[in-house]
Order: sequence, then C-alpha cells, then structure tokens
Amino acid sequence: MSFRIEEKLNIKKDNLFKFYEWLNLHSAEKIHPNRRISSIYFDNQNLSMYHHSVEGLIPRKKIRIRTYDDLSFIKSNLNMEKKITAAEGRFKETTIIKNLQDKITFGIFDQDYGVCKPITKVSYDRSYFKVLNYRVTLDTNINYSLYEGLNESFRKNKDENIIVEIKSQNTNALNDIQDKFPFQRIRFSKYCRAIDVLFFDKANPIEFTS
Repeated sequence: MSFRIEEKLNIKKDNLFKFYEWLNLHSAEKIHPNRRISSIYFDNQNLSMYHHSVEGLIPRKKIRIRTYDDLSFIKSNLNMEKKITAAEGRFKETTIIKNLQDKITFGIFDQDYGVCKPITKVSYDRSYFKVLNYRVTLDTNINYSLYEGLNESFRKNKDENIIVEIKSQNTNALNDIQDKFPFQRIRFSKYCRAIDVLFFDKANPIEFTS
C-alpha cells in the first residue's frame, strides 16, 4: 500500500495566465497530453461517502468508474477506483472491470458502505505538468450531472473553478509544497461539490485551508 499526499489550489479564471507564467518561470514540463476525464461516482442510499467527506471523517473513501477521452463509457475494460483517506495519508486502489452494466444495474458492494449505486457524473479537462519535482495537474471546464445513463448528459452544471492538484508519494513533503507553491490551498472534492449543486442546490463555497 502506497500512501501519498494531495494538495489542492484554486486558481481563479481571471488569474489563470499568472499561473501559466509561474509554471514557465519554474521550467514546468508537460508530461502527458491533455485529456478529457469522465467519472461516475457511486454512493449508498444515504450518501454516506458524501457526508463523511464533508465532515472530514477518517477513514473515508470515494468510489468511481473513470474513463479518458471516451465520455460514453463504451470501452470493454474500465478502471474502478477507490480513493481512501486514512490518518497516514491517501491512497488509491484500482481494478479493471469488464462489465460496466453489471455495476450500474446491481451496484458495487463495499464492506464499509454496503451496496453503492451510480449517483453523479463529473467530467473535466486535465493538463499534466512536472514542476519543482512534483506532479501537478490542472483541471478546467468541470461539469456535473446526475447519473442518467452512460451517454454524456445534456443537463450539466458547469463549475467556474479551476482546480490545481499537487501530488507526491513523499508524505513528509507537505511543508516543502507549502514553501514552493505560493498559492492559497483549498479543501475541494468534485464529488461533494456535485452533490451540493445537483441535490441541495447550493454552491458549496470553496473552503480555504491555513
């Protein structure tokens, strides 16, 4: 099991060019072509994963099925990911599933959350960089929709936020990241924000961290 840390930054749309300038100043390298990512998030009937995340409970997890550049989820093999947050840090379990329809119809059984069914779809454009020896991703054009089938929904809610994630396998790197990245850190979950927007009709304001 390999833990990692993830720090998130909110880059306002009007200041995106300043972030690109900062990347150039620090000789950032593009490490992967841009991709459109789409995920189906699962939860139980009580939305326990959502509530545990909002409350900051540990341990907690999120379950999703993800595809890249294929928003209709028609690939024969897809990734099912369980993102787990524990006291030691975060880690991700990834398994290949071959029959998505079974997961959609019968749900995914989790030993902590029971039977989980598809709840929301989240899609966004992601850019990948390496800068100051850290992997950095930039997420734009974030859209949320209720799960209504495998094809991309036309009833989408667009999020104007631009989210940057800094990831490291070194769980002791938190202070170094804070020193090297002069941007305000935030606590942000795309799944939780989707639930807030789609189910509770609230904006789920960005929560800044100290």
